Amino acid sequence: MPPKEENKDLVTINIDMKQFGKWADNAHQFVLNPDFEESLAKLIEMGDIIEEVQKMVKAKVAEILNAENPDIAGKNIIGDKIKVSFRAYGSAYKVDLEHLAELPEQLYDKKVTYSVNTKELEKYIKLNGIDALPLGISAVSDRAKSVSFSRKDKNDLQIVG
Repeated sequence: MPPKEENKDLVTINIDMKQFGKWADNAHQFVLNPDFEESLAKLIEMGDIIEEVQKMVKAKVAEILNAENPDIAGKNIIGDKIKVSFRAYGSAYKVDLEHLAELPEQLYDKKVTYSVNTKELEKYIKLNGIDALPLGISAVSDRAKSVSFSRKDKNDLQIVG
């Protein structure tokens, strides 16, 4: 049996999760194992390339579909393995504030929202301490947390084609 020809375009990534990293001895800092970091960097780069290619394909498909049928929003194209959805996002209508007085009230909703001015509140906390939050503002204890990976050199992303 002839030797198997090596495919130089094929990239294999092995990630040993046991080699993830360790806490640095003298610091409260987590240090990634260099081999793990290299594997993870390759994986992230591949994901970035795939994401960029998908954007290009989506833009081309949207261009073709729009040219053939400008009213295609809300329609699906279903194949054996892929479903292509074409959607419009955002509100279909908007309120023209210049003519608000002439609109029947049942045709629109008035919304008032309040949010904390974080910059100003952080100044307040610096002066008064975290335990002195003003009445009406409280800390959110159950904020969602997630892990994200990113490449330091994302500007170096190269797509051939």
